[in-house]
This record gives sequence, C-alpha cells and structure tokens, in this order.
Amino acid sequence: MAYRTEQKELLTAYLRLHPDRQFTVGELVQALSGEGTIGTSTVYRLMNRLTEEGVVRRFMVGRTVYYQATRGSACHRHLHLKCTACGEMLHLSAALTEFLCRQIEASNRFRLDGDATLLFGTCAACQKEKHT
Repeated sequence: MAYRTEQKELLTAYLRLHPDRQFTVGELVQALSGEGTIGTSTVYRLMNRLTEEGVVRRFMVGRTVYYQATRGSACHRHLHLKCTACGEMLHLSAALTEFLCRQIEASNRFRLDGDATLLFGTCAACQKEKHT
C-alpha cells in the first residue's frame, strides 16, 4: 500500500503541475511554503520515498541533486537528455534508446542502466540563442 500524507499529496501535486521542470529540495520547500507547513526534512524524506516509488527521478548536476516528476512507467523506457544551459529535460524516443543501448552493449559489452543514465548537452533553443 502506498504511503499517503497531506504533505506528500501537496508535493506530488506541485511536481505534476511542473512536469518539465527540475527542482532542488530547497526550491520545493520555498515553492510550497505558502501552502502550509512543510519542512526541509519532510521534503527530503518524501523525495526519497517518491524516488523509490518511481514517481520522481533523482539526478545530479555537479554536486546539486535535482528531482523531476516522471511520466509514469513510460519514463523508464527511454534515456533522458539534459540541457546544461537552460536545464530542460528531453525524452529520447524509445526506439532510439533501444538502438543506442544495443549498440553500446554490442561494441563495449556494457549494459546501460536507462533509469540512471542522463546524457548532457545543449538543446536546440539554447544552440540557436548562442548563435544569434
């Protein structure tokens, strides 16, 4: 049975309202401060639980930990691309993910963990902005 509290419902509702954004725990605490009392330790505990449940993805950029709502089980079937300029997270198609994973495994005898793999680069919008 899933763990449910008012704070968890508040947090998951906020994350689902912003599916394309990534947040630090501090940003979540600040964003939810007007919604009632939700402390930093509560958010840390809930984010760990939501990560275990597959509701959010946890990833690091440098030494900073970010969280983002997943899009259900489909979010685990593909690799993710992270723009280092604006922070946008893109979802690689399942077909291309499968092709790349097969190629890596065949050529390197190395199996990628798709749930834990995040590829960094620059999105099209940031590339265009850089060249204008």
